[in-house]
Amino acid sequence: MSMLSMRIAHMKVLRSLLLGYVLLAAPAATAQTLRDTSQHWAGTCIEHLAQRKQLNGYPDGRFRPENRLTRAEYAVLMLNSFPETSTAVGEIPKFKDLSPQHWAYKAMRLAYQKRILVGYPDNTLRPDRPISRVEAIAILYNLVSPPSNGSEVMAWNLPRFPLPDNPDQILTEQFEDAAQIPAWAKSSLSGAAAGFMVVDYPQGRNLRPQDATTRAEAAAFLCQASEIDGLVPVTAIVGTRKFVQSAELQRLFRARVEGKQGWFDTQRQVAVIAQAIPGWQLLSLGKPQENRVAAWFNDASQVEKKDFWTIRDGWRSPSI
Repeated sequence: MSMLSMRIAHMKVLRSLLLGYVLLAAPAATAQTLRDTSQHWAGTCIEHLAQRKQLNGYPDGRFRPENRLTRAEYAVLMLNSFPETSTAVGEIPKFKDLSPQHWAYKAMRLAYQKRILVGYPDNTLRPDRPISRVEAIAILYNLVSPPSNGSEVMAWNLPRFPLPDNPDQILTEQFEDAAQIPAWAKSSLSGAAAGFMVVDYPQGRNLRPQDATTRAEAAAFLCQASEIDGLVPVTAIVGTRKFVQSAELQRLFRARVEGKQGWFDTQRQVAVIAQAIPGWQLLSLGKPQENRVAAWFNDASQVEKKDFWTIRDGWRSPSI
């Protein structure tokens, strides 16, 4: 096989892992049946994305969920997952470890231009280095919830996962290895944790920031970022052990109450109501106050009428 053929084959394999919010540019006529995911902990998520033609395996029908991703592979995945990300950097440095012959040369340069990736102080991009979990999650969070441009954010147009006001507290609460999280990633990781984007199979207690990201983990992060419920084991999602409600409601609902963003878990300062599902309990709503604890109730008549927003389902009501 010629070098060109090898590079083309390599690109085809990598492009099979496009797990974003858009379909592949040229999806297969039928969804691929993957041979090695049915018994995997992330199998439901992976197979769901495959059925939606958002994800493909290798030519031999395998997904190879435990394969590690390099920075170059992750750059390709993010570029294809978020094609509308705007270019933010003009001139691109000449990185000493990225030659025009590298299979991901153009992708790495474009990812740098779009600030998906940043370089290292020694003027390298390290395209073939395995991407760490902290890098992968921080990059994904920043793509899902880009920083505000300073304009007022209306209640119905909040970022998908707003940045919490108390990142250190959230990281300490959610991660047993919070002390290992680098300072540069704390803000983004707190938003990702508050949004239940972080997956740590099987216990859901650690970030393991410097561990390499696997293909299965990349799929799980994207399922969580896409707010596709029930596809990742609840026990593997960091933060869900803080909740007492049924697994199907163990999601973060965002709301703005009296001008403040809020959550409905018992660890936050603001309690908000999520949209009711028939037969399920609701979380009571009260005025934001320091150290407020969320409360559960069975009888809606016990709760005062309040004005509130739930962002996820675009539903507004002056009362319960």
